[in-house]
Amino acid sequence: MLTLSESLTLETVLTALSRERLYDLARVMGAGVRETKSTKASLVRTLGTVLGAERLPTVLQELGRDELRAVCRAHDADGATSQRPELIEALLKASGHASQAAGAKGGPNKKPDLPGEASDDQGSLF
Repeated sequence: MLTLSESLTLETVLTALSRERLYDLARVMGAGVRETKSTKASLVRTLGTVLGAERLPTVLQELGRDELRAVCRAHDADGATSQRPELIEALLKASGHASQAAGAKGGPNKKPDLPGEASDDQGSLF
């Protein structure tokens, strides 16, 4: 089992997923990885290389709650919450993507600011 003191990376996240889910994720992410009889470790390395470390936040957004909890368990992180945004935020912080963790908290359905409206991180326009 990995610990949070070790680096949480795209490859360590992928390792927590099943082989079938890795191929599904490759299809969803447009990675162009073909199903072969290669080992899971080889598949994780290939997918990690093809996707690139910068896609970790996107990959986490694609995972379901139980998958996120499995990643937390694999990294000895607190996965007790049942909220996907909180699990994603915790994993992003652990990976060093803290600036993107704030965006994950709002979730994919967070309403964007309309032109002329001030967001939480901007002052008034007037």
